[in-house]
Amino acid sequence: GGEDEASNETEERKVRIWHIKEEEKFLSEFLRVLKPGGRIYLTIPIDFKRDKSFEVDNAETPEERFKYYGQKDHVRIYGKDIIAKLKDKYNAEFLDVEALKIQDINKQRICSDDSVFIITKS
Repeated sequence: GGEDEASNETEERKVRIWHIKEEEKFLSEFLRVLKPGGRIYLTIPIDFKRDKSFEVDNAETPEERFKYYGQKDHVRIYGKDIIAKLKDKYNAEFLDVEALKIQDINKQRICSDDSVFIITKS
């Protein structure tokens, strides 16, 4: 029946977490329902000039988000710290976009300015 949510057909999905306020809650839930062996491609624009990610808790309106992040739909700017965070917490594999095959980039619609992380559910 519908009780076994982990048996869904999701195998590969691209996620843009800079649009999601509660990223850890989101990723935990996404991994919970992903089939074993399923993969999440996280595409993240990282500002490599920043050591730490930047987020303003009370930037709720599109105008406030634009003021802090330069985009109306972003909820943070990622710094280099996101690499270790995703590796440590989710065993994410960090890939440079240039390391991916062209068909993977096209299939997942990955922006060439983004960094890519792959989380595989064991």
